[in-house]
Amino acid sequence: FRAAARAPLNRFVRFNSTVQKDFDVVIVGGGSAGVSLLNNWINHKSASVNEKGEKFTFAIIEPSEVHYYQPLWTLVGSGIYKAKHSVQNTKNLIPEEASWFQDKVTTIDAENNSVSLSGGNKVNYKSLIIAAGIQTDFDAIPGLVGALRDPKIPVCSNYSFTYCQKTARLVDDFSGGNAYFTHPSGPVKCAGAPQKIMYLAHSNWEAKFSLSGKTKVHFNTAIGKMFAVEKYRKSLDKLCDEKDITRNFGHNLIEVDGDQKKAVFELNPEFAGKGGNVTVDFDFLHVTPPMSAPEFLKSTEGLTDGSGFVSVDKHTLQHTKFDNIFAMGDCSNLPTSKTASAITAQIAVARFRAGKVLGSKESSNFDSSKFPVFIADDGPVYDGYTSCPLPVGNYKGVIAEFDYDLKPRETMFWDQSIPSFSNYLIKVVGIPRIYWDYMVKGRWEGPWEMRNAMNKKSQ
Repeated sequence: FRAAARAPLNRFVRFNSTVQKDFDVVIVGGGSAGVSLLNNWINHKSASVNEKGEKFTFAIIEPSEVHYYQPLWTLVGSGIYKAKHSVQNTKNLIPEEASWFQDKVTTIDAENNSVSLSGGNKVNYKSLIIAAGIQTDFDAIPGLVGALRDPKIPVCSNYSFTYCQKTARLVDDFSGGNAYFTHPSGPVKCAGAPQKIMYLAHSNWEAKFSLSGKTKVHFNTAIGKMFAVEKYRKSLDKLCDEKDITRNFGHNLIEVDGDQKKAVFELNPEFAGKGGNVTVDFDFLHVTPPMSAPEFLKSTEGLTDGSGFVSVDKHTLQHTKFDNIFAMGDCSNLPTSKTASAITAQIAVARFRAGKVLGSKESSNFDSSKFPVFIADDGPVYDGYTSCPLPVGNYKGVIAEFDYDLKPRETMFWDQSIPSFSNYLIKVVGIPRIYWDYMVKGRWEGPWEMRNAMNKKSQ
């Protein structure tokens, strides 16, 4: 009853014109980054008060009533999980100490420390953390949206709660032919994700019928290699060779004709060896759509780079111009793979350094051993840590972990580049549980302490 009575004030504040509009901390975005940071910050008592012990005020801006664990959609598309396991109500993830503005951001006025919302409200901040994620641009490819929406056309994508369920059906219904999986140019959520569903689908089909002579699997990618880190590239190339998967580099999907089951790819001469376009016939097509920064960021001058992502120092997450603005997760221009694992390594840095701007107790009285990388007389820094756990079929997986220098930073004591059942269990069972039970509740800052204990060679 107490929580229900509190809801009109703390949860749906956009419907109440008398609610507080001035906050110490405002977080834009209630996805993986925003919710995890908010709960983590409030859980750390010394971080959520100033040096006098006075509590900071928090607000989060997120329009959606539901929160998705999007990495699970790969496993939904392959039939391992049901879509319902990837969603929770947003209100259940926002702590009672924070105010929730269930609205969309229209503009950020960094000069005057305010955020304008589509409903007319203006929220003022002392410290702003932008964690708005990245948007999927399905409509950037002519013919794609219509093909995805038509249940009779064998085109699918794991980058939507709705579309990933179509993927599961199409994978199960496929009886042979040419199967294509795409990887676009530009930034994507987890650079390894476009190929995960390919391995899982291949494994499903292999168990149902002989692929030899009946089915050909193609990976058409706009980039020039299977993975940026050489150790994992070698492992995945070997895997593709074993599975007889054709890799077509420098192939960027630009059009889909669902009725005729044809796809058009633009060739990049640097990777494909020639330019122009090529049209292929498909019997199954899984599309990873192009992605970009959220629209409101693209139209906000002074905060972003040329691509619309928030310009920040890659080690401190602090904006390159405005000292009281920080960004984390997919909406930032951090030069690392955009993953949930990257977010976990950014949480403590954002909390500490944004808190330092506010004069938090934590930033003046800290224990440097509580951070994976700490610069004396400065603070914690982000070293680019990210991770991409890839299920590769046949109940095996590869777990790529690396930093800005593309140096492997593996947590476990075994070689994670070798496909194994242990890696598969971590991806399919361990990580989803960590996400729902620990990360979004603010109790997970990445596996660095486990790595220190289990794999000192990786330090």
